[in-house]
Amino acid sequence: MSGATSAISAASGASQMGEIARKLCNALIKDAEADFGLVFGLFGAIGIDANEEVFEKTIAGFKKMYGGLWVGGTAVLTEEAVAF
Repeated sequence: MSGATSAISAASGASQMGEIARKLCNALIKDAEADFGLVFGLFGAIGIDANEEVFEKTIAGFKKMYGGLWVGGTAVLTEEAVAF
């Protein structure tokens, strides 16, 4: 995944590198990991007792079934790279 990491690093300075286009998109990422910290924090703040184990098992099931997790992000096309 080092190629993707370098492309992402390159995209962070895309406006300086001749950004051509930018678009919201989805991608199936094989080694993506879900981070529920914000979700559970919000649930706790409004008094909802979320069962973390149920969330984790559900996401693990989706990841196994699809071979990764579908994630949203921004694809950036520059003169040097395509990054997500």
